[in-house]
Amino acid sequence: MGAAVQRAIEKGRGLSGALDVAFVSAAAAQLLAAVTQAFREQAPDCEVHIREAQGDQLLPWIRSGEVDLGLTNLPVGDPDLTHSSVLVREARMLTVPVGHPFARRSSVLVADLTRVP
Repeated sequence: MGAAVQRAIEKGRGLSGALDVAFVSAAAAQLLAAVTQAFREQAPDCEVHIREAQGDQLLPWIRSGEVDLGLTNLPVGDPDLTHSSVLVREARMLTVPVGHPFARRSSVLVADLTRVP
C-alpha cells in the first residue's frame, strides 16, 4: 500500500497518470470517496479509478497489477502483500430473530457463534 501511495504522490507532482484503487467494504468506500476528492484537488491531472471488489477478487487484482491499491478487511491472509496500519475501524453487528437466545444479550463472543448452527 505504501508503494502505491508513493506512486500516487509522484504522479501528483505535475505528472498525469492513473491510480487504480479497489475496495471491499462499505467503510473503505466512504474513506475512498473523501480521500479521492482531496487527491483530485491537489493533483488535477491524475485520474483515480475506483471500483468495488468482492473478497476473492482483490488479492488476484493486486498480484496481477490490475489495481495499484486495495482497501479491505483484515486479516488479508497473504504474507507476500504489504499492508499498512489500520485505517478504519468498523463495528461488527450480529442480526438474529427476536426469539433467538442471542437477541437478549448485549454482546456475543466469536466462541459463542461456534456453538450454534
